[in-house]
Amino acid sequence: MDGVRFYRADASSQEPSKLVRRTKPARVFHLSWSTNLDECEQNPETAYGPARAGLMSLLKACKETGSHLIFMSSDGIFGDPHCERFEDSPPCPINHYGRGKVEAETRIRDSGAAWTIVRACPLGFNRHHNRGLVNWAVQSLTEGKQVTGFADSSFTPLSAATLARMLASVARDEAGKILHFVSAPPISKYDFLRMAARILGAPETLVTKGSIRNAKFKAPRPGRQDLQTREPEKRVFEIERELEASLAS
Repeated sequence: MDGVRFYRADASSQEPSKLVRRTKPARVFHLSWSTNLDECEQNPETAYGPARAGLMSLLKACKETGSHLIFMSSDGIFGDPHCERFEDSPPCPINHYGRGKVEAETRIRDSGAAWTIVRACPLGFNRHHNRGLVNWAVQSLTEGKQVTGFADSSFTPLSAATLARMLASVARDEAGKILHFVSAPPISKYDFLRMAARILGAPETLVTKGSIRNAKFKAPRPGRQDLQTREPEKRVFEIERELEASLAS
């Protein structure tokens, strides 16, 4: 991202806050969090630890320097299939990962620092670590392997490239706001994988229909992960383009 300087630091330590005090940046992007839901469920400190000492120290530094903290939250704060999912909707998490994000959001809002919370479901091909939904889909479908997609689990994924562009566009006048960036329409994991197969030139018959209720996860998974927004003209992107961008990234 133009105009952004990257530093490698342990987000759970005092390093980021020391960097902020030394460099006094206009904006600080907090993107670090474990996304392994099962690990968070088995070891709750993985989910809650980042919301505590390291984040509180960083918030204090941002308040002292006047830096604007832009925090990457998640669609995982919504788990109950019956709850609304707008920017101002009450969170309803069903696992430790989601509860950890809710705790972090609460601490940020109460900090007195300038903040913006961004919620989205980013997707992209990870060239450094062979993991994640897109890597698994690309590898399996291009190798002609059968994959199962949940027909009863919907989400609103965004390509990593689009999300990076949207994060970079967050301005100071959006401090104190929660922003949702989503694709439309919401899509099931089953239809998502069928669309991926078409884009990759693989047979759609490789994708079989499954149910999230039959999956053996350690952490509860919501049937709905789709986000909603009250500003669709600014923050909604077309699903097929987002998937194409995810597969190409």
